[in-house]
Amino acid sequence: RNTHTHLVRYIAESLTVLVFLSNGFWSSANCLREVREAVGETKPIILVCEPSVGRGGQPVALSKLECPEEVSATIEPLRCTGI
Repeated sequence: RNTHTHLVRYIAESLTVLVFLSNGFWSSANCLREVREAVGETKPIILVCEPSVGRGGQPVALSKLECPEEVSATIEPLRCTGI
């Protein structure tokens, strides 16, 4: 509960939310909570993708497929800045 309270406050105080899309990001409850809060607060979201599996990433196309519909509809088109 305390972590959730802090998350809500941090998102509310942020001008923009930076999301680093790594392998398994969309299956993480905490990551989804953060993105959903940012979407709910209508914060600009910057997506950064690591496409290299060897570095803990995954292909951008797979990230797009795994993104929940209620999130992708809001941040569509899902465009990522590679690193």
